[in-house]
Amino acid sequence: MIRRISFPHVQLSLNFKDVEDAKELVRAIKRKPKVALEASTLLIKSEGIICVSLLREEWPDAFIIANMGFLSDIDLECEVVAEGGADGMMASHFKSTEDLKAFIRGCEKRKLLPYLDIDSPNTITMIKEVKPHVIILHKETLDAKIVNKAKELGIKVGVRGIKELEEVRTWVEKGVDILVIGKDMVRSLDALLETV
Repeated sequence: MIRRISFPHVQLSLNFKDVEDAKELVRAIKRKPKVALEASTLLIKSEGIICVSLLREEWPDAFIIANMGFLSDIDLECEVVAEGGADGMMASHFKSTEDLKAFIRGCEKRKLLPYLDIDSPNTITMIKEVKPHVIILHKETLDAKIVNKAKELGIKVGVRGIKELEEVRTWVEKGVDILVIGKDMVRSLDALLETV
């Protein structure tokens, strides 16, 4: 089944060691629209890719991204994520643009939406050459120039590291498509969703 997510949306990073804690949070947000779930690297390392299907038990039609972090075997890890039931796959710390392209091909082959978590001084050069579907940057490295270039290239842009509700409106006004939040921002989820 191919699930879709609309843009803009909020991406809830489930940065837990125990899947039961993540499931409890998923139950608490009551299947809100415009929310995607991110199985964090910590959660996947702790519980395995099965955590995706365990999260899906709580929210069957959720759009779930598996954040795999650094990939050692790109094609194999894309296969594992797809078999685990994720809808998207996030990875970071690529050694070359060829690895980036291999990641995108591996995701597309398996109908996964590829997310690049990038933190590079060469972000604009990288996205011009590779043209990923989605890029996620930390708020400290994301600027209007990157957002504008990404928009020009048809790339969706996400920002992580948001700690305050007041920051949200600023990022939405700058054209960000995805607001990545952690468990500490869940109490503000309803107010966040009003801005996207």
